[in-house]
Amino acid sequence: MRLTTKIGSGFVLVGLVLFGGWVLYLGTRHYVPIDMPVAMSVGHIRTREFTVNVSDPYEIEIEVEKKIPFDTLNCLLGMSPSSQEDCSDSPAVVNASWVLLSDGKIAQSGSSADDKGGAWASDTISREIGRFDGKAGHTYRLEVDILADGTRLALGDPHLKVSVTSDFVEGAMFETALLIDPAAGVLVLIGVVLLIVCSRRTGAGVSSPMRRLRCCISGHERSTNMNGTQIAEEV
Repeated sequence: MRLTTKIGSGFVLVGLVLFGGWVLYLGTRHYVPIDMPVAMSVGHIRTREFTVNVSDPYEIEIEVEKKIPFDTLNCLLGMSPSSQEDCSDSPAVVNASWVLLSDGKIAQSGSSADDKGGAWASDTISREIGRFDGKAGHTYRLEVDILADGTRLALGDPHLKVSVTSDFVEGAMFETALLIDPAAGVLVLIGVVLLIVCSRRTGAGVSSPMRRLRCCISGHERSTNMNGTQIAEEV
């Protein structure tokens, strides 16, 4: 039975390592390498250097809390959901250009005029001003020029954020739910079944189910001879 024990234990170990390793990998990804408050007054912004460990597109956004009336905030960010919404009293104030540096050289550049995307969350609205292709292990610095007065956004505590796109996060969740979790579960289940089978085939001298299972894992069974002496036997 020693071979069955080794195989069962191996399945359990591989399943646990697969799940634990994947969770550890996701937990060490830097999804938002930059998140810093900005005044949105005309001027120049320089971020600290940051290193990414995910090769994926990254979004550059101005994120504002919903402390400003919803419709007004959409207008100020230039993200009015309806083309018929009147923004004459609150015209868009987001006007910025950006340059991404790597090793002292320009890697990419862009402008908010070229990218009008964004996202609505429960507590914030984000206006995308650009995106770039990040490469794992590379170090970058972002420089942003605010070209128009956006201080009307100050009430919403605006932040400049650099974050990996939602496609990567959603893909990781998909792989976890449909691939990693089921695969790890099946491996552990097979291993447990093999160990249970092994425990049921141990000698009658080990009466407790848990002791029989421990005997299988250790590879030995303790039985009692006619003189009452316990003898360790391989199972």
